[in-house]
Amino acid sequence: ERTHHCGAPVLMVWVPDEIFCSFTAVQVTGGDVTTVQGGTVLLSCKLTDANEILTHITWERMTRGNPPIPILFAILRTNGQKFVGKRDDRFKFIGNFDDRIGSIQLSNVTLMDEGTYTCIFNLFHSGNYRTKILLNVLGKDTLAFFLCVTASHLTCRFNNN
Repeated sequence: ERTHHCGAPVLMVWVPDEIFCSFTAVQVTGGDVTTVQGGTVLLSCKLTDANEILTHITWERMTRGNPPIPILFAILRTNGQKFVGKRDDRFKFIGNFDDRIGSIQLSNVTLMDEGTYTCIFNLFHSGNYRTKILLNVLGKDTLAFFLCVTASHLTCRFNNN
């Protein structure tokens, strides 16, 4: 549409109020896990729908046994798994950096390992994408209680297995 203002021609363009665009959202998938004390567990995570360069994968944990320093270790394309702070060889990276699988395995699980684990993928330019995984640990110990009653006395015995 053309109009004249102060004697000069002006081109008017109408722009709709809403502009729709389609894009694929980056996702990190994982899931909560329950295991038994002394067992081995897989903490799975995978990055999907991302086209940027993956610089590293980081795992954090907030557990009964390790609340002060949450970073567990980082996985780098060139150097592999690097522990931050105290080394814990029960953890092993079993994912695939090039396939954007950040899964780890934890062996000889203890009750102190129960808590929240966070898998973080760092992409160059857009930053971090994460998922939280809750690890529940069931104890193996049982407590048996025996009550023996006779006419003359009462005895109790505990058997801890």
